[in-house]
Amino acid sequence: MKQVNIQENPGLAAKFNVDITPTLILIQKGNQEYLPVSAGVISADEIEDKAYRAVRLLKGEITPEEYSLYEFQKGGGFDVKKRRLQEQEQKP
Repeated sequence: MKQVNIQENPGLAAKFNVDITPTLILIQKGNQEYLPVSAGVISADEIEDKAYRAVRLLKGEITPEEYSLYEFQKGGGFDVKKRRLQEQEQKP
């Protein structure tokens, strides 16, 4: 974890599209890609949940759709896996 003052480092802020603080970005070593985890003030529980899902996404353990899906949304209209299962069940 590294704290960066975006007023003192505007080039770095521009590189990662940071325009609000605090912002938490996950950067995987050896990879040029980065994943914004949070922007603005959120609870520690939300940071923990988002960071955990971001690490799982970078490791390939979950899909981008699953990364974007909150626990309370699982099984609902935004759950891509549920929709795919329903579509497969409807095929003859």
